[in-house]
Amino acid sequence: MARMARMAQTYSRRGMHRLGAALGALGATAAGAALTACGGEAQGPGAGQPAKLAGPKEISYASWSSNLTSPSAEATRKAFSEQFSGVKFEEQVTPWAEYINKQVVLMASGSAPDVVTSENEQFPAFAKGQLFRPLAPFMNRDKTVAAKDFYPQLTAGYTYNGELFCLPGDLAPISAVFANKQLFDAAGLQIPTEAASNNFTWDNVVELARKLTKPDGSQYGLLVEYFESVPYSGNAYFVNDRLKPTKGAMDDPKWAKSVDMWVDWTTKTKIQPTGADRDRLGQKDYWALFAQNNVAMYVTGPWQIGNFMRMTPDLKWDMFWVPKLQTGATRKFRTGGSGVGVTKNARNPDLAWEWVKFNNTKPGYEVRLPHNAPTVVGLRAHIPSNELEVARVKKLGLANVDVLVKGAADVLWWPFHAEWPRIKGDVINTDMGKMQRGEVPAPATLKDVNERLTRELQTG
Repeated sequence: MARMARMAQTYSRRGMHRLGAALGALGATAAGAALTACGGEAQGPGAGQPAKLAGPKEISYASWSSNLTSPSAEATRKAFSEQFSGVKFEEQVTPWAEYINKQVVLMASGSAPDVVTSENEQFPAFAKGQLFRPLAPFMNRDKTVAAKDFYPQLTAGYTYNGELFCLPGDLAPISAVFANKQLFDAAGLQIPTEAASNNFTWDNVVELARKLTKPDGSQYGLLVEYFESVPYSGNAYFVNDRLKPTKGAMDDPKWAKSVDMWVDWTTKTKIQPTGADRDRLGQKDYWALFAQNNVAMYVTGPWQIGNFMRMTPDLKWDMFWVPKLQTGATRKFRTGGSGVGVTKNARNPDLAWEWVKFNNTKPGYEVRLPHNAPTVVGLRAHIPSNELEVARVKKLGLANVDVLVKGAADVLWWPFHAEWPRIKGDVINTDMGKMQRGEVPAPATLKDVNERLTRELQTG
C-alpha cells in the first residue's frame, strides 16, 4: 500500500486540468443525457429499458473533479432519475494525487463508491487492485449495448486478463493537426486535405511551419503539445510489450531522431514556441496560442477543442493527419480519455450498470444548453453515436473530422503497469526534459534511461 501511495503522489495538477478539459470538451459526463442534435427531445440511452429496478435507488460515483454545478451534468442526473423513478446521487471527489490510493483503500474496506471514473493511466492500478466488476455479465443480460459498439482500441485500454471493466467515455486520439484557417489564408496556403495529409511526413509539416512562422516571435507555425506524438508517429514506444512490459524500448533510434527534431524546432529554426514564448505572449495555456492566432498548426488531443472554441467562438479551423516520422513508417497516436466502471462494492449493481451505460452510449452528444458554444465538438467512443455526430460536425465546416474517428484504430495507451506514472516521472521525464532542451546528447542519454527503465520493470 505504501508503494501505491507513492505512485499516487506522482499525478500532477496539469494532468488533472487536462482530464477536466477532456470531460468538458467532449461531454464525457453529459453525453447521452437527453437532447439530440436536431430536435432537443429527451431520449436517454437506456430508453426502452425497464424503469423499475429492485434494490436501493441510490448511486455514489467518484471522480477527481466535481460536476455538481454543471448544467449538463444536472440535466444528465435529472433525466436518469426520471427514467428510473427517482434516483438519489452522491458525488465523491478526491484530488488527483490521492485518487488511486483512496479508491483502492475504500474497496479493501468494502465501502468503495458504486461507480468509479478511471483515466486510462489509472486503470492498471485499479485492475490489479480488483476494484471493478467485469462488464460481460451485464452485457450478456442486457443486449442494448455490447463491447463491439465501441472502438476496439479504446476498449483495449480498459481490458485486463481478457475482461472489459470500464466503458470508454470519449474518443481522444491525438491523430489530428488542428489548422488555423485565418493564418493559412493570410500566408496564401491551403489546409491539407485528409487524403493528401495521410502520407505526410514531419518534413511536409515543417515546410508549412516555416512559411507560417514570423521572425518577430509573434506567430509560430507549429505546436506539438505532447512530445510522445513524435516518436509514436514512427511506432516507437516506451517498452517491449504494453500489457506485460519487461524491458525498455527507448534505445530505438526513432526516439533519438524525435528528440533531435524537437530541438531543431524549438532552438534552431524556432518554428515551435517554448513555455517561455507562451508566457511572453501573455498566455498560460498552449491552446490559447492557437485560439489567439499565435500558432498556425496545433498537435493536441480533441479535449482541447472546447477550450479554444470557447475563447474564440468564431475561430475558423480544420484538421489534417498527424504526419509519419518517416516515409513508409507505421504510425501510431498518443491518446487520452477516461472510462467508467461498476465497483465490486456497488450496492445496486444493476442500477449502477444502467448509470454507466447512460453516460457512455447513444445518443452520445454533449447536452445542448445555452452555456455551450454552438460549435463545441464532442466525439464519443461509441461507434453508432459518432456516425451521427460526425455528420453534424461536418455541417459546421470541419471537412476533415474523419481524422479523429479513423485515428482511434491506431492509438497507443500507456504501458500496463500499476506504477507507470511514477516510473515515467522518476526515471524518464527529468532526462527527457534535458534532451528536449538540447542540454545532453539524445542517443547516449536514451541508452542510460532505457537501462534504468528496464531495471525498474524487472525489479518493481
